Amino acid sequence: MQFQPTDVVARVTFRSPSADSADAALREHRPLVNELRPLAVESRAVDPGDAGAGFTVELLLTLPAPECDDVGEVLRAAAAPLLARLGFDAGKLDVDAEDRDAVVWADDGAWPDGVTDCGASVVALRLGRDPDEPYELVPEGGPLTGAQVRELMATLSSLSGNEQR
Repeated sequence: MQFQPTDVVARVTFRSPSADSADAALREHRPLVNELRPLAVESRAVDPGDAGAGFTVELLLTLPAPECDDVGEVLRAAAAPLLARLGFDAGKLDVDAEDRDAVVWADDGAWPDGVTDCGASVVALRLGRDPDEPYELVPEGGPLTGAQVRELMATLSSLSGNEQR
């Protein structure tokens, strides 16, 4: 999905430990989905490598952002109404202005039990991009050298599991 550089994009993850299917987890969170009107909704089983059981529901949203040059201020101001609605402590929003992102956990990162009253466990934000989208691998600056191209290709191959020989 394409976003404008000034868009504040958020991913909210909800835990549904008692749900027995992705559909049941979605039904459990339907009122919030209807209220927040996300761009996308995903539901899936908790990864077997993670602690806990059940399903997660994830919402992708864009938030209204104030016009401001301070990245931290933009992220905090845009996130404040959402965090208040979901029961998060906005003071615990961890902003990284250099990476243009922020994250807040419901209970200091206590996974899987840390959830707000509505079942939200984490909100991740990024300015101009989906918080789940990988960071740019292309270095800033002028054209790439041959060595940089080979290094980039090796990185991409290793990420996709197709290591070059």
